[in-house]
Amino acid sequence: MKKRKSRNFSIASAGRDLFNGVYYEFNPDNFNHSSDGICFRGLLYNLFTTDYDDLLEENSLHLKRSSYALLSCLKNDIVPKYVNNSILNIVLDIVYEPEKMRKKKEMKKMFHYYFDLAKLSYKCNDHNTTIIIKCALEHVVIKRLKIKILKSEQKLLNKLKEDYGEFINCYKNHVKNIIKNKDNLDSFIPSAMVLDMHLKKNQAYTKAFKNIGTYPEELIKHNDELNNISRNIKEYYINMPNAIINLYTQNPFEHGFVYTTNDNQLIGDLLDATKNIR
Repeated sequence: MKKRKSRNFSIASAGRDLFNGVYYEFNPDNFNHSSDGICFRGLLYNLFTTDYDDLLEENSLHLKRSSYALLSCLKNDIVPKYVNNSILNIVLDIVYEPEKMRKKKEMKKMFHYYFDLAKLSYKCNDHNTTIIIKCALEHVVIKRLKIKILKSEQKLLNKLKEDYGEFINCYKNHVKNIIKNKDNLDSFIPSAMVLDMHLKKNQAYTKAFKNIGTYPEELIKHNDELNNISRNIKEYYINMPNAIINLYTQNPFEHGFVYTTNDNQLIGDLLDATKNIR
């Protein structure tokens, strides 16, 4: 029995190169069930799932393993670089096909596809992926498209705001949850971006206070705790099956429709390119 086709599959799979990598190739056969003989479970699976569901599952697995890889690189300058790459690559994937700019209808489908990936990542406690996709979907270029958010998507955003906090407060709620789940790394994948952000912030604050002759005991204690937790996280994920994908390693400034090497200029160019999208 063939699996049902989804209208979203063709548009979402068009950007699948971002989910390939040196060590982990996209394989459409990974989730195919054997058709030899009669398998009631397989029949039910094919009846209630689509190719689009399988695509989400496959890419969620790739993203999870990339989260492991990113967390194994904590306290390395590669982390903010890869995070920035991933956010810009998602923005570019929503706006462009390899050969041309997408039509507004296709941009909407890509937008909802990444929301579906965020939902699945959150459900799997892959908070690293969830926060990265959230940042991309809330990027000024994507907001400019004025794509209507579904009720289920708004519900997720509300939940993420409650669980993580916001960028303006450096996702402080997520840091509290990282500390709370420091011994549950098998079922809680923290955000490398948030950890990197707080490690650098705490180090800078501690240094500043010391320079003016103040010993910030609580801050130093919190900084030491977060450093120890980050060290344990790094050691844990080094030993996990990890593989970084192109979403992180691909340089967004080498995209076919990018003509600059400056972040601000890139954003300005994208805003200009999408200003007439209706």
